[in-house]
Amino acid sequence: MENKSVNERVKEGIVLGVILTITIFVFSIVSGMLGLVNVWAGCMFFWYWANVDHFKMDHIVENIVGSLVGIALCFGLYYLLHNYGMSVFEIALIAVLFVVLFFNITEFLPYILNKATFLFITVLTAHQFLTESNYLDLLLSYAFGVVWFSLILTVVFKALGALAVKKAA
Repeated sequence: MENKSVNERVKEGIVLGVILTITIFVFSIVSGMLGLVNVWAGCMFFWYWANVDHFKMDHIVENIVGSLVGIALCFGLYYLLHNYGMSVFEIALIAVLFVVLFFNITEFLPYILNKATFLFITVLTAHQFLTESNYLDLLLSYAFGVVWFSLILTVVFKALGALAVKKAA
C-alpha cells in the first residue's frame, strides 16, 4: 500500500465514493428501466470485484467465470429442491459445498471454482430457495452489472490515472 497522507486518502475517498455511488444509483435506475428485477446480482459482482479484488482487471475474467459457475450450481440445486425434494437437495448441497470448498482451499481450478463461486453459492442458497426464482432475470441482471461496472469503472480509473499523471507533471 502506498504511503498517502490523510488528506490524499480523504480526497481519494470522497472522489471515488461519489463516483461509485452515482454509478450504482444510475445502474439501479437503468436496470429498472430495462425491467430487470434481480439488480442485486450485478451489484454483488461489483461488491466482490471492489472489495475482494480491489478492481484488479487481471482478475475480472476469473471473477466472472467463478460467479457464473456459482449461479449455475445454485440453479441445479434449486431444480433438485423443487423437483426431487429436500433430501436430494441436502445431499447435493453437501456435495457441492465440499467440492467448492476443496477447490477454494487447494486453488486447483482458480478460474472456475474460486471465492466468487463461493460468494454466489452462499447468497443464492439463502435467497433463491426462500423465494420463487427467475434465473433468466438473475443472469440478465448479473450480465448487465458485469458489463456496466467493468466498462464504466475502467473508463473512470483511466481518466483518474491520466489526471494523476498530468497533475504530477
